[in-house]
Amino acid sequence: MVNEVIVAVLVLVSVIFLVMEIFIIPGISVCAIISFIFGGVAVWYSFTKISVTAGLVTMLIWLVVLGIGIWIFVRSRTLDKMSLNTELKDTSNLYEIDKVKVGDSGTAYSRLAPMGKVTINDREFEAKSADGFIDQKSEVEVVGIEDNKLIVKLKK
Repeated sequence: MVNEVIVAVLVLVSVIFLVMEIFIIPGISVCAIISFIFGGVAVWYSFTKISVTAGLVTMLIWLVVLGIGIWIFVRSRTLDKMSLNTELKDTSNLYEIDKVKVGDSGTAYSRLAPMGKVTINDREFEAKSADGFIDQKSEVEVVGIEDNKLIVKLKK
C-alpha cells in the first residue's frame, strides 16, 4: 500500500509540474524537466518495488496524462502567445537610390544613431550619419552613398 501511495504522489507531482509548465511558465524550462524526472522515477519505482504489471500501468497512465497535457497545451494557444506574428511592411528604396546625388538635402525622418531613415527628394531612405547622432527632423545633406545606404551629415 505504501509503494502505491509513493507512486501516486510521484505521478501527481509530475502532473503538477507539467501543468505549471503549460499554463504558468511556458517553454522548455525547469518545470518540464522536473515533470519528466518525477514521472520517470514513478515508473522506475513501480517496476522495481511493486511489479512489472504495476510498472506498465504506471507508465501507461503517465503517458496518457502527458498526452493530455500536450493536447491541452496545443489547444490553449500558448504557442500563439509566445510566437512573433508581426509583419515587416517597411521597405528601403533600394531601386530609387540612383535618384539621389551627393549634395542633395533633406530631413531626418527618424533619429540617426548612427543609422536611421531620412527623407530626400520626397522619398524615404536608410541612412548612416557621418557626424554621430542626428536628431529627428534635423536638416541633413548627402555626403556619400555606400552599400545602398546614404551617408549624411547635418546641414550647415
